[in-house]
Amino acid sequence: MSPVLNFSDYIIIAVLVGLFSGGTRHALGRPDPVDKLNARKLDAIIKHFNIPAPTISTPGALSPEVRKLAIEGHTLDAIKEYRAETGAGLKEAKIAVDDYLIQTRATASH
Repeated sequence: MSPVLNFSDYIIIAVLVGLFSGGTRHALGRPDPVDKLNARKLDAIIKHFNIPAPTISTPGALSPEVRKLAIEGHTLDAIKEYRAETGAGLKEAKIAVDDYLIQTRATASH
């Protein structure tokens, strides 16, 4: 009697091959050579065109532009600007701008 593989056996074999071929590099934390090459290319382009690094403020710290928009009553624009600068989500940006306004109003009333 010869062993016969079913279709489900082939699926299991394919999954195992996929896990062990592509997943091991990721699991072992080895950097992908293509990612390293792309990073070097991007660095070269940035250097060649003399592109300045963007100024990214830390979460919670508002730039002068965001503070100005918030004080002038342009809260939505301030939230948009904060998100553009920090990459924060909508909720996080709204909380940051609202906290700044609350803090500013509390300081002004004293």
